[in-house]
Amino acid sequence: YGYALAMVGREEEADSILRNAIEDGLALVDEGDQRPGVLFDVAKEYAALGDTDGAMDTLERAYVGGFRMFTFLPWFEVVLEPMKNHRRYQAWSDLMSAEIERMAARLDVDGIESQFLKEYERN
Repeated sequence: YGYALAMVGREEEADSILRNAIEDGLALVDEGDQRPGVLFDVAKEYAALGDTDGAMDTLERAYVGGFRMFTFLPWFEVVLEPMKNHRRYQAWSDLMSAEIERMAARLDVDGIESQFLKEYERN
C-alpha cells in the first residue's frame, strides 16, 4: 500500500506507512517470529523507500533464515526493480536460483511415483 501511495505522489504518507511496516516486521522477528517471509516483506519495504542496503541486508537475512520462494519474485519486480543491477542483488538472485535448481535436482518425481505405485500394488 505504501508503495502504491508513493507511485501516486503521496510520498510523505507512503514513507510513514513503509517505515511503520518495517518497524512492525522487525519487531515480529525480534519477538521470535521465524518466518523468513516476514523478512522478505521488510526487504520489499526498504526497497520501496529506496534503501537498497537495508533491502539487501534484509534479503540476505531472509535467505539465511530459510526464505526460498524465489519463484514468486516476479510478483515483486515492481518494488525490487531498482535493485536489479545492484551487485549484491545479482549475487543474491544467483544464490537463490542455484539453491532452487539443487532442490529440483534432488526431486526424483519418476522414482517417487514408481515407489508409490509399488506400495499400492502390494496392498
